[in-house]
Parts: sequence; C-alpha cells; structure tokens
Amino acid sequence: MREDDKDTKKDYSASINLAVIDTESGTTLSGTTDLPQALYERPKEERNNGASQLIIERMERLREARTLLPGVVNRILENSDASEQLTSGNLVIVMNSNIYGSALAGDVHQTNIAFIQEWNQVKNDIDIDTLNTEIEEVIGLMQKSAAEGGHHTDLANLLFARDELKKADGPAMLKYLKKVGEFGLDVIKGTGSSILTTLLLGG
Repeated sequence: MREDDKDTKKDYSASINLAVIDTESGTTLSGTTDLPQALYERPKEERNNGASQLIIERMERLREARTLLPGVVNRILENSDASEQLTSGNLVIVMNSNIYGSALAGDVHQTNIAFIQEWNQVKNDIDIDTLNTEIEEVIGLMQKSAAEGGHHTDLANLLFARDELKKADGPAMLKYLKKVGEFGLDVIKGTGSSILTTLLLGG
C-alpha cells in the first residue's frame, strides 16, 4: 500500500467495492465507495441508507436499484468475506466490502497476511504492464461471454483485481484473483495469459 493511500483513507472505517455489468451491452463499470467513520458508526439503518446514497452519488446508474441497496449493504458490512449480487433491469451488480481496523497494524486494505507474503515472493518476477494487459484482455472476453450469476461474479473479481493493481496494491489484487472460479479460469487458460495462469495455479 502506498503512503498516500494511508493518508487519504485514515478517516474511513470501511469501503464497498462495486462492479456493475450491463448484460445488454456487455459493458462494465467498477469502483470503490469509502464510508466515513462517522457514517459507519451510525445505527445500522442510518448507516446502510447513508452508504447506499454515497454509492448512488458515485454511480448514478444504480439509482434504479436504490430500494435494494440498503439490504445488500447491510449483509456485506456484517460479513466482509461475503460477496453479494443483485439484478436491476439489465444491470447485474456485484458488491463486497473491506472493513478497516488494526488487525494488520492499521493496513486499511485489511488484506490477509498470506496474500502479502505471496505477493512479496512473486512481485519481482512480474511485469506489471504485461499483467495489466492480460487482465484487460480477459475482462474483454468475459464481458462478451458471461451469461449467468457465477460468470458475473468471476468478471467482477477480475474488475476488482484490475482496480487494485492500478492502486499498486498487489496483495489485494491477488486476493481478488484467487476468488475467480472455473468460468474465469477457463477464459484465462484460453488466452494463454501466462502471468495470470502462474498467479492462479502456481505454474
């Protein structure tokens, strides 16, 4: 994690990752909404409604799902290991959360120690530009072929991995890559993406 990330996120208690997949056009949108500490500590209903409003302000397209968002927000904030998926019209929305704290000495990404250790072992052997190109290629293919819930979750995890790579957070990128399931792995193998395959399968 970069030092400026620590400085800009220190007043936040949680963040919500979102991937929005338009099944009609095949386009995607992803991003992170930070929850200020004061909001996160409010009673659940206020917290969930406030977080939903922040999400809509960041992604106006989700306004049509505004009645569904508070319940989903509640579930992912109560179980940060969970991923939730909901459908609104032709949009598939995949969400998960990061709850910040002191478990990793203040690391706001709350990334499991195992991913930090794994990234430290492989990062010097990885060409980041090539890895980014491979991820973008796989995302493009998955956008065209994702047809059901599990496919959309795999696509969302690749989008989240790409976003973390852009933030220079290798361990968090690995965390999302490791969540990719059979559909995503098949697409990755089909492209011959050597770095992605190595990261996922260890060789």
